[in-house]
Amino acid sequence: MGHAETNRVRRVRTVIIATALLAPGLAAFAPSASAAPSSSGPITKLAVYMLENTSQAAAYAGMPYLSSLAGSYGKATAYTGVTHPSEGNYVTIVSGQGAATCGIADPYPGQCPQPGPTVFGQAIGAGRSAKLYQDGMDANCSASGDYGHNPWLHFASEASLCAQFDQPMGTTSGGNLAADIAAGTLPNLSMIVPSDANNAHDGTLATADAYLQGWMTKILAGPDWNSGHLGVVITFDEGETTEDVAFVVVSPTVAPGTVVATKADHNSLERLYATVGGVAPINGGTTATDLAAPFNISGGSVPPPSSSTTTTTTTTARSSSTTTTVTTAPPTGPPAPGSPTTLHYTANEDGSYAAPASVGFNVHDTGPDRATIDALPNNGKALVWLGEKCPSGLSGSFTAAVNALGGDARVFGYYLSDEPDPASCPQGPANVAAETDYIHAHASGQRSFVVVDDTPGAWAAYAPAHSHLDLVGLDPYPCRTDTSGCDLSMIDSAVARAEAAGIAQGIIVPTFQTFGGASAWVMPTPTQLQSILAEWAKVVPAPVLDYSYSWGCQGGSLSDCLQNHPEAQAVIQAHNASSGPPPSPPTTAPPTTAPPTTAPPTTAPPTTAPPTTAPPTTAPPTTAPPTTDPPTTAPPGTDPPTTAPPGTDPPTTAPPTTERATTPPATPPTTEDRRPTERPTTTTTGVEGSKRSRKHGKSTRVKHTQAGHHRSRHLHRGTQDAAWLETNKLRAYFQGDWAEAMAALRRPTA
Repeated sequence: MGHAETNRVRRVRTVIIATALLAPGLAAFAPSASAAPSSSGPITKLAVYMLENTSQAAAYAGMPYLSSLAGSYGKATAYTGVTHPSEGNYVTIVSGQGAATCGIADPYPGQCPQPGPTVFGQAIGAGRSAKLYQDGMDANCSASGDYGHNPWLHFASEASLCAQFDQPMGTTSGGNLAADIAAGTLPNLSMIVPSDANNAHDGTLATADAYLQGWMTKILAGPDWNSGHLGVVITFDEGETTEDVAFVVVSPTVAPGTVVATKADHNSLERLYATVGGVAPINGGTTATDLAAPFNISGGSVPPPSSSTTTTTTTTARSSSTTTTVTTAPPTGPPAPGSPTTLHYTANEDGSYAAPASVGFNVHDTGPDRATIDALPNNGKALVWLGEKCPSGLSGSFTAAVNALGGDARVFGYYLSDEPDPASCPQGPANVAAETDYIHAHASGQRSFVVVDDTPGAWAAYAPAHSHLDLVGLDPYPCRTDTSGCDLSMIDSAVARAEAAGIAQGIIVPTFQTFGGASAWVMPTPTQLQSILAEWAKVVPAPVLDYSYSWGCQGGSLSDCLQNHPEAQAVIQAHNASSGPPPSPPTTAPPTTAPPTTAPPTTAPPTTAPPTTAPPTTAPPTTAPPTTDPPTTAPPGTDPPTTAPPGTDPPTTAPPTTERATTPPATPPTTEDRRPTERPTTTTTGVEGSKRSRKHGKSTRVKHTQAGHHRSRHLHRGTQDAAWLETNKLRAYFQGDWAEAMAALRRPTA
């Protein structure tokens, strides 16, 4: 409810959800045939159009255009608001939290803060997008509009999201909403909030109906509607003479004349938002009536509800006027959180996909070449490299690739960048957001992916709130020459800090260390690899995708890799086959499929490698450590660097090797090229050759340098080695205070 509503006794809000909107005829309000999209479903975008203070019967009698949409698509006839005044209804729609207004008739933002989260925030955290468009608001997330009808203003825990995605609506001729409709970039979840003059609060029903028709005409002519993946719901916040309110669903998936007579309320709308957003419903939405099934809205990946309900739907088939009653159960959806993944990716396959596929990898490293993608073995999918170290946004080559591959079921998604540094590329997150939005608009169902390391500020910069990313890879590699064995606490710490920075567990892609080389990293033994898999399973138990880095070798600091180790392949093969808890280390012969003969095994790991017995079950802790308080015990490595801690000036030579180093140190990389020496690529041509070049030279994918894979970026900031990140003096680093971290390093050791 807005401040103008204080004396209103009853408030009704109308929410319209349209998955596929009908272009109406202007005179008879009949949808135009041209409004029908070329295809339909799944519904990946849901817009809710809110109206005010009108009971169902009065709405249909006084709003002929709304009534025509209900007849052409579908409606719920036993749908109600949950409270008075308005705020409680809006808050319920986005959070399922009920109608709490702290006993204040018209609470101003801050007077009655809601605890959160919202379904919008949940969706953004899962890599989707969400926006609220408010008419009459003069700045983002401002109380200058009708704050009672803008629920995001009341969630202090999501203030940063509100500041970005709660936007002035504009008019049908220009502004944020019109621009997103025209560009086909409506978010996955949105709420459209007209002003009181146009939502039946202060104006007439006829005015509200005409205003609705103006916006729907634009929506039904836009790219999102034409893609067949947009749904629109139109509803009211509350009733006036009775509590039941109109609830209309416009979607290409809805059979004409669908009538749902099951009791439902605004908690069901929160649940519908969650279904389309691919997240679990929250609070009251968890037990609310499911409206997705009767309106045939499949949505994204959603965990099944805790209990099933049955809804009764009356539908009229488009090809027949016969009315039938259909009883359906809620969709079961994918495995609930905690169930294992079935998608497994590896890099540096160099165009030879049969051997990795035999070990169970079913997502492959390719360029945007359709012939290569179509030839992947065992119906594998492609994670297409379109990346740059500093993402440049919607280039011609990027849009051409997505346009060409957008309808290809063999494409899992797009690898947009590898370990981007927000300090040297501050425009990167915004450019990745533009790329992700383009993928969502033109390649529905395909995902955006970036690996983000622990460069200061990187996790926060590339959190979905800024980057819109669907999936974020984390790559703490624990088996190093400066540790006694593999420091598994690095995995726990990385996940905890990434989550604190806004990267939800559900979108994290674990990156398993399957490489070694030079003086920095050691190829894990089978026992150590099993421990790495077990540790990741504790902190990210059900990833969408996991990533073994790396299948292929390249010399230098990536001189050892998975293709050289049949015994490690056996561990990964068992993991990929079961996608459950990792097996015991193998003691028998390697898999029947031999590794490529062109890459003979290298020498065994150094004899000083960690013991082959399994790590103690009590280490590391199963719960993630606090992100701002690293362990105060001794640093992970038993042999800390022997030189003085780094200063503020970058070192001019490679960092010192440890006693376990077996390869002379290479020349340290520059900040522009921190990758290993390029291998010959003469056998690869065309697009695939372009893809490989990013792995073997400047702007490459490979993560390892003599100084230490991605941690070489710390070298040019004045650090000596990866080990220093784990010392008990870097509390300030984890809080993002680089200057204090440098000062801490220069203080004497306690």
